[in-house]
Amino acid sequence: MDGKKYKPLSGGQGAFSGSIEGKIVIVLVLIVIVLGAVTFALFSTNKAQEAAILEKQAEYDALSVNFSQISADYATLNANFNRQTDDYLSIKANYDNVSELYNALLNKSSLVDNRLNTFLEADPAVSYTYRVEPKVLPDGRTDNLLTIDVYNVGKTDVAMVNVLWTLNESGSINAYNKSLSFLRTLDKRQVTWEYDSNATLVSVWAGVG
Repeated sequence: MDGKKYKPLSGGQGAFSGSIEGKIVIVLVLIVIVLGAVTFALFSTNKAQEAAILEKQAEYDALSVNFSQISADYATLNANFNRQTDDYLSIKANYDNVSELYNALLNKSSLVDNRLNTFLEADPAVSYTYRVEPKVLPDGRTDNLLTIDVYNVGKTDVAMVNVLWTLNESGSINAYNKSLSFLRTLDKRQVTWEYDSNATLVSVWAGVG
């Protein structure tokens, strides 16, 4: 022996150990990268899903608002329909009532026409009534007021009616007259004449002129 000391050869084992550690580090880095990518992908997916959910929720809210509006419109239309139905029923009831009244009046009108046709004269004719009433004058004296009512009781109009009356005034017989023009059938006209209370009414007459 020459007295020299020798170190054991261990360099190969150290290189192998460093290679394994490097590979582990690389694998770990790759794992971290993959996990990061997966996490990012999941995050992105969740974001997309959240956005889709929010969009669907907005669509649902819009549909809910539209449904509420449609429900309100339907309720209004239904109320209007019910009101119009009530109005229609009321109008129909009034119409039926008016129809009944009209038919009743028509029957009465026919009855009146028949009676009038029986009452009215076929030829031109008038009828009259008269009355004498006292009239107090402003100075306290009293006169007489003659009122003559003339009626056309013919089925045709009358062009002229003459009204005459006579008075005995202080022993003298005086005649008075007035003409009435155009009396329709069933028309009424009135003639008045004021005279002294000492005079006496002798006669009254009215006829077609």
